[in-house]
Amino acid sequence: MMKRNWISKTDAKATIKQFIRIPIRRTPVRLTQAIDLADKFGIYAYDGYVLDCAKQYRTPLLSLDTKMVDIARLLQIHILEIEK
Repeated sequence: MMKRNWISKTDAKATIKQFIRIPIRRTPVRLTQAIDLADKFGIYAYDGYVLDCAKQYRTPLLSLDTKMVDIARLLQIHILEIEK
């Protein structure tokens, strides 16, 4: 975002401070579901895995990838919006 001049260095550092507060849970990879999503939507299996985790655990998706956000909406996954 700094490269595109969307945020300043100060804002980037403030964002990192907030980011480290996000709870991270390790979870087994459900490869079959990830690959199914990747095939259905023409995305990387890794992105399919992230979407599958959000759906499986009923957690919101935080992403700057507009295609992933669009797919998440189709899958009825709640989106955490980021203001630019």
